[in-house]
Amino acid sequence: MRFSNSVVQKLPSDWEAKVAKFRLYLKENLFGVDSCHFGNMDEVPVSFDMPSSRTVNLKGAKEVSVATTGHERSNFPVVLCITADGSKLPPMVIFKRKTVPKGCSSKDVIISANEKGWMNSEVMKFWLENVWRKRKMAFFNPKSLLMLDSCRAHITPEIKTIVNKYSKMAVIPGSLTKKLQPLDITVNKPFKDQLRTKWENWMMGGIHEYNKTGQMKRPSYKDIVAWIVESWAAVNKNCVRNGFIKARGEKVVSVDSDYVHDDTFSEMEAEEIPNTRLILSVSSPMKNFLDLNSVMFNK
Repeated sequence: MRFSNSVVQKLPSDWEAKVAKFRLYLKENLFGVDSCHFGNMDEVPVSFDMPSSRTVNLKGAKEVSVATTGHERSNFPVVLCITADGSKLPPMVIFKRKTVPKGCSSKDVIISANEKGWMNSEVMKFWLENVWRKRKMAFFNPKSLLMLDSCRAHITPEIKTIVNKYSKMAVIPGSLTKKLQPLDITVNKPFKDQLRTKWENWMMGGIHEYNKTGQMKRPSYKDIVAWIVESWAAVNKNCVRNGFIKARGEKVVSVDSDYVHDDTFSEMEAEEIPNTRLILSVSSPMKNFLDLNSVMFNK
């Protein structure tokens, strides 16, 4: 089994102090803020090809070919936003092109385009007005707090001025998003796993189109938008809520029956949660011993 990995950001030497300081800031500024107005926004890179990072092949093979359409590096960001009550705001797709592609509009997603295909101040302003400002009950200007990473487009003086008119801003210190950003902690992975599954189903089934050189054409904009909508809808509310709980340094105290597992939820954490069944793999003699003595692990 081969596994393709990427280089992750290393935590700074004083990360514990920075995490504690940021969590204290959240505690002080969340007083009087309803959970539906405490949000986290981030851009998630998505590609037209999403092959798995794991392959199985004979030992000693120096090369392992993976079937794609050749567009695995054609990336574009999807802007996601969640709130602490488990809500998910409509995603926004930023395609790298001059105009918005035709025939892929949907009421459940906002589609934008720019020549560079990434977040900038103009796109950020557009998102604030069309997503964050249009969340439920935002019209009445309640107390709110928006958590962002330190991407340059998020923290320009112009953006800060706009956000501070109707909300507070919490900027996550650099290299600490995996500790403090709810989207990174529990949401992004299930979302991208759903997308990959839909891409794999598309690759294995259906009718594909080919160009003059015989290369399979990539998924259409319409396909990609539909997958994003379906994948975002499939992300469980408990994943969203648990991301905020972990980001604030609190322990998950309960898990509903429809909880969707993700890799950030470890077996050690399962032992601390009362309504979680811990499944053990045991040998036959040990299993008989457990059956005879009616031992139960948790509920």
